[in-house]
Amino acid sequence: PPRGRTRASSLSIDTSGRVSLRGDVRTRSMPGCTEEDDRFEPRPMSPDMFNGMFYQSPTMFFEAATVALVGEIKAPPRAAFADLTAMKDKVRETLMKPEHDVTHYYHATGVAQRIARSQWFEQLTLAVISFNAIWIWIDTDNNDAELLMNAAAPFQVAEHSFCVYFFFEWVVPFLAFKR
Repeated sequence: PPRGRTRASSLSIDTSGRVSLRGDVRTRSMPGCTEEDDRFEPRPMSPDMFNGMFYQSPTMFFEAATVALVGEIKAPPRAAFADLTAMKDKVRETLMKPEHDVTHYYHATGVAQRIARSQWFEQLTLAVISFNAIWIWIDTDNNDAELLMNAAAPFQVAEHSFCVYFFFEWVVPFLAFKR
């Protein structure tokens, strides 16, 4: 027979292995359900109602009986957040932390720290990186030399210029740091 679902208010098992159920019924085509009204009668159920299966312990039988009667065993719903107050406090603490900025570790005076903190240096570096990406495309299409020293002069000048700028861009922040 097809098994429906029920909302059971109590499911119990006694020492002899008999199961009783009380609760509201959605489908009455289950073992243990009477055809009267929409209520389960507390009617004992025996292990032979479950195809004569034998279980090693009453707990195993209880779980099998629950699955047979209810359709599945569901864990109680868990809260999405364990402690809302603690979570709010943690978010506030995270938002109130000062943002990490490497310039806090720079010298207060000096040329290197002035260059490293300047907006134009940052913008110039981004422009050089963009031009380098375009130059790689040009170099790949137009430079047939296997080695840089065998390439035409414009390719050598461009590659060495990028190397010098990127070295400068790497050294300046190190000179700006406090010891």
